[in-house]
Amino acid sequence: MCEHGGVGAIDWVVHGSKLPPQSAPNPNIQDFTLQAVTSFWRTRALWLAARLGVADAVPDLGASLDGIAAKTGARPAPLLRLMSVLVAEGLFSIEEDGSYVRTPQGDLLRSDHPLSQRALIDVLLGGEHYDAWGALEASMRTEISGFEAHHGVDWVSYYRANPEAARAFARAMTGTTSAFENAVLAADPFPSFRCGVDIGGADGGLIARLLQIIPKQTASCLICPML
Repeated sequence: MCEHGGVGAIDWVVHGSKLPPQSAPNPNIQDFTLQAVTSFWRTRALWLAARLGVADAVPDLGASLDGIAAKTGARPAPLLRLMSVLVAEGLFSIEEDGSYVRTPQGDLLRSDHPLSQRALIDVLLGGEHYDAWGALEASMRTEISGFEAHHGVDWVSYYRANPEAARAFARAMTGTTSAFENAVLAADPFPSFRCGVDIGGADGGLIARLLQIIPKQTASCLICPML
């Protein structure tokens, strides 16, 4: 018997009876809830790793927790929790001696990686863009962007008034363009043209790659700065 006087599940099993019919739980509910909640935690951990430069603090042969803490300015105790998340996400592995080693995925957070995504993750998952997502409800109610609802100006005006943030955003856009250049060039045949215009192309990496594969009669390219 269960503690409330009813027939418990154990009694049913012991006496060979079938359990009373119950509505089967939706097997997707737990996955849905965990993904909805923990995906936010994971992206914030990823942003923090990019912000602190954790991958830059780990040389090719690995680094101890104290070594990473010293280079990033983080305290060892909270850093240990962050590193546990990053290991679980496959960005780092932990060796038998307790040192941390970057994985190929974690290499993408290095500042000097040719396809580095550190700047993109730092900008889009933190700072002014993270703050703008907090104004999502205001955006729904006012029909202005969350960015403008929070900062009071559109994103172009914001970056014009904040040149350092604008440079960080340009680095972020350059990083993501570099990561997708091959896929873009492979997906589109790009017929010959006489003048190519890359609007908002930061350092013009994509249009420069395009000029390498277009026939020689392609004459010129105008690259406009993002801001």
